[in-house]
Amino acid sequence: MLVGEGAQVDANIDAAAIVIGGTVRGNLSASTRVEILPSGVLTGTLRTGSFSAADGASVKGEIWVERPATTRPAPPPAGG
Repeated sequence: MLVGEGAQVDANIDAAAIVIGGTVRGNLSASTRVEILPSGVLTGTLRTGSFSAADGASVKGEIWVERPATTRPAPPPAGG
């Protein structure tokens, strides 16, 4: 999801990837990444797998960068 430069959003956003060039007030959840551009402003809590903020970006709130859950292959059967 792209929030373009000059746009203002007052809502929670849940998407695979989020790029912010405007102003967002709300909580963000992105399964892959969040990128905040130099003109971007975020006020709220952010949860994502990867986060980047350019010089000039503004973030006011909590940032949670969490690795996605990985599944391990099942061990081979015993005695097999």
